[in-house]
Amino acid sequence: MAQRILLVGGTDSDRGRAEQALAGSGYETDWVPNGKDGFEQLMALPYALVVTDCSLEKLDCPAMMAKVRGLGVKTPFLLWSSTADPERMEAALKATGGSHVDKGGSMEDLVKQVKAVLNGAAPQPAQAAAEPQAKEESAATGGILLIDERESDVQSLRSLLPPSMYFESFPTAKEGLAHAHNHKFDLVLFSADNSITNLIGIVAQMHLLLPDGFVVGVATVARGGDPPTAVKALGGLDFDEVMLKPFKSGNVNRLVEHYCSSWDDLVTVSEDVVRASGRCSRKEQHKEFVATLKSRLENGVRGLIDACFDRAVVDMSRVESLSPMDFAETLRRLKTTATPFGLNLRFVAASAMTAALRKFESSFGWERLDLFPSLEAAHADKA
Repeated sequence: MAQRILLVGGTDSDRGRAEQALAGSGYETDWVPNGKDGFEQLMALPYALVVTDCSLEKLDCPAMMAKVRGLGVKTPFLLWSSTADPERMEAALKATGGSHVDKGGSMEDLVKQVKAVLNGAAPQPAQAAAEPQAKEESAATGGILLIDERESDVQSLRSLLPPSMYFESFPTAKEGLAHAHNHKFDLVLFSADNSITNLIGIVAQMHLLLPDGFVVGVATVARGGDPPTAVKALGGLDFDEVMLKPFKSGNVNRLVEHYCSSWDDLVTVSEDVVRASGRCSRKEQHKEFVATLKSRLENGVRGLIDACFDRAVVDMSRVESLSPMDFAETLRRLKTTATPFGLNLRFVAASAMTAALRKFESSFGWERLDLFPSLEAAHADKA
């Protein structure tokens, strides 16, 4: 059976030349005019290869690729384009894997590269785009992307971020999405104040582009408006969190700690204190996150046992991503680890979590844990 190739985009003339050349080499082809139809066609039928233009309507090439790969489709892509826009070409090359044929070349060049890709040969990127692409590959990842039309909000957020934090801003969703192909951000802030007609679709695209990153919706409450109502209005759009403007130091610091902190800093040990960071996890990674946090806390406590401490503090005051039951189970597990070795643990927890834990202790008859509102209070207690 002949291998079937999907052609996406291009003019009628392009389509005719490609179909004739590929048919002459024994391939069957289908054609769709834009990226949206290309995505839908790939969801409906299996193809050996997709040959796509760089410039696509309705859904651009990188966005189409993000949706396809996000759903686990492994079909190889070949870029067949002659765009004069180097940034657009670079983004498309990075999204499709680097295989490229210039439309200004011969049909023999196209057929040759099709055969090479189908045979598993290494991609042959365009020479003109090779150097910029290598530069992007070596660029630092992480940081924050703000998509907001208001320059005053951009400057406000910039002034509140740590100087070392990588930060980019764009006024439109299209520009922000394009940049997210070339830099894997920890956190994207989407302003719902922008003139956006398909916010649900854009948020979904950003989640596909940044599977390990977070997307937070931000909005300004209208004069006389109700803040809870404003938050609720954005709650159904699959944001990881919703927050209100204006940006404030406390909220921004929390965002950085929760979404941009390193896994290496998830648990730190300093003298007699084991401290858990406020880092969060994505919903689908939450079980792994909880298991990792528990394991690292336990290792920290064991380190204090090995160092022959008899008293220590476990600071959990910044942890907001555990349910009360998970929180309680973690603390009780740590106490079980420490007690046989004579290590007395005191725990620091936020007031709301402390209240929840006290209810559990009362309801289930648990032994009371030594809970304190601050590190200073835990150290000051002489009991």
